[in-house]
Parts: sequence; structure tokens; C-alpha cells
Amino acid sequence: MKRQVKGVVAWCAVWAVGVALHSPVTRGQNTATSNAVVVERGTFRLHKFEQAIGTETYSIVKDGNGLAVKVDFKFTDRGTDVPLTASFKSKNDLTPIAFEIKGKNSRLSTIDRAVEVNGEQIRVRDREEWKEGDTPQQFFTVAGYAPVTREAVEAGQDQISHIPYILQMMAPPFPAGTKRVARLEALSEIDLESDGAKNVIAFLKEHHTVVDPTLVIYEMGTASTEKPFSTFEPGAAKVAPELAQALFDVGPPGENAELQKKLFEKYVALVGKLHAAGVPVVVGTDQTVPGHSVHREIELYAMAGFTPMEAIQAATIVSARAMGMEKELGTIEAGKRADLILVKGNPLEDIHAIRSVEFVMMGGKMFKTGPLWESVGFLP
Repeated sequence: MKRQVKGVVAWCAVWAVGVALHSPVTRGQNTATSNAVVVERGTFRLHKFEQAIGTETYSIVKDGNGLAVKVDFKFTDRGTDVPLTASFKSKNDLTPIAFEIKGKNSRLSTIDRAVEVNGEQIRVRDREEWKEGDTPQQFFTVAGYAPVTREAVEAGQDQISHIPYILQMMAPPFPAGTKRVARLEALSEIDLESDGAKNVIAFLKEHHTVVDPTLVIYEMGTASTEKPFSTFEPGAAKVAPELAQALFDVGPPGENAELQKKLFEKYVALVGKLHAAGVPVVVGTDQTVPGHSVHREIELYAMAGFTPMEAIQAATIVSARAMGMEKELGTIEAGKRADLILVKGNPLEDIHAIRSVEFVMMGGKMFKTGPLWESVGFLP
């Protein structure tokens, strides 16, 4: 079942190398309220690089004709606590009634949003500001990544993030105990013209699955002292000092440098194949260099075979359609949000001109980009 959202998207993504169930899940337990029953509750322990960094606890309670979900997410990112709480209420058929999320969604940013559904009207809060609108016919877009990608798509997931998961769908099962390098070598040898690869692409197209490749994060993995990050991402030279060390602290090429390069080239080629087959591809970055990596992702799509216009559309109208928001944004036309950029040069002739942003317009207000960059410690 496809579930799309108009105007509001809520998802929980586990940013970790591993997630382990920390305590047993409890089902069917009566709560203090006589009519309320705990459908499920549990705790996950989050890991990054095999180190425990936090926990996520949740509960699903059935009360009368509805369900209530509560999530408490706490972890530490480079010494900074990142607490986040969320609650979701729905009817038994999962028709949303209310949603609220509050806390920190990164070390440096916070979120405080809520949604209330009242019949044909919906109220959306962003911090202290409330807006009202018509209740959409469909609500949710399910996005994320999953090691069992085919099963996730068949279960109703609308979008897949990170291109390696698509390539893994094309590989035969690996024997138990297969080493990581052996797996990567096998993936790098996959023939994208094979029947197996074509079947995977056809499967994604048939299910209208949106793919968010985040190529830039994998290109970053090819950086070394012989190939500095700034040679393919010039925005790296402009970052705030707090980010510089993470981007420039690279060593000489490792023993698997050629394999990483070969895999990255395979990822780029696969993105081109998906696009050529009609699978929607959107621009995402998984952070990397804030702001600049969006441009690099667009450049990489052009390298993958997109026309310059198609690469730009992947960041605009295709993304808007994926979120069910194409009537509000994604193109410049009357009645849509006045959110756009003005660039120096013509990116349809040279896609790299997409980096030369002179002005940003948001909500009809024009801003010079230089002062905006400087306000967050970046060079203009």
C-alpha cells in the first residue's frame, strides 16, 4: 500500500552501524487504564563502529478505537547528548489523528513540530507557528534503508536510501561467513546488463519505488592524500572550522583503494541504469558537506547519464512528486512557493554552474548568499 504525505513527513531513521534489541518485547500487557493494552514495547541499543552510543525505547498501546505510539530516543554524538521524543496517535486502521516530535535531530539542530487531524481539516505546527489546510487523502511516504530491501519494498516502503542496497539486491546470497572484502569484490563485478540486474530494476519500477542514492557519501570514501576530497568537492575548502578536520583527515590510499574506486564507479553506473529505466531518482547527500554536496550529487547524476535538466529536476520536481508536494513546490510557477535560487551562468550548458548561487529566495524574500554562508562560519 502506497502512503504519501502532503506537507508533512515524519520518519524515524536509525543512524548506526548496528542496532541490537536490548530488552525483550512485551505484548498484550494491561496498563493502569482498564481499556488500554500494551501491544508492544521494547528497547533498542544503538551502535556506531561497534560501540554503544545510545538507546531507543518505544511502546505501542491500544486504547479503545485507537493506537498510541511513544518513542524516546537518546544517544551521544561526539560527546553531545541528542535527545528526541515523538508520539503518534491513530485509529485502529492507522488513519492518523495526531503526531508530535520534539528535541534534537542532530548535535547542532532542534525540531519541534506537531500535526493534528480533525476530519477534513489538518493543523500543522512548526515551533510556535500553526498552519491549517485540507486533510490529504493519503498521508505517509515510508522512506529509509533496509538490508532486506526487496522485502521492505514488498511490505510497502516507498523510497530506498543509499545505492549499495540496490546493488545488493542484484547479488546472489553469500555463503555464511563470507568476509566483507569478498562481498564488496563480488558486488563490484555485478553485470548491470545481466537478467538478474534487469529484473531488480524492473521490480523497483513496477513498485514505483523512489531511489535516493546519496552518491556523494561513497565518493567521499575514495578520498586519500593522493586524491584529496577538495579535488572533487571544492566546497570542502569553504567549510566551517568545526567540519574541516573530518573532511581533510585522510590517509594514503589503503590496500582496498582500487576496490573502493571500482565500487563507486559501479554505483554511478547503476544510478544511470535506474534513471534510464524510469525509476524515480532523487537528490540526497547523507550530509557530507552541507549545502555544497547537493551540487555534487547533481553533478554526479550528470556523469551517470542524466541531462543537465534531468539532474536538476531530480533535486526539484522529482523530489516534490516523491513527497506528494508537487502542487506546492518543485517548479517555478504561479501559486507555488517562492523558494528558489539564482545562479551565475547556465547549468543547462555547464552543470557545474549550479554551484554559482548568487541569491536565495525563500518565501518571496531575497537573500545574498555570501552573508548567509558567513553566518554559519563558512567562506562565501
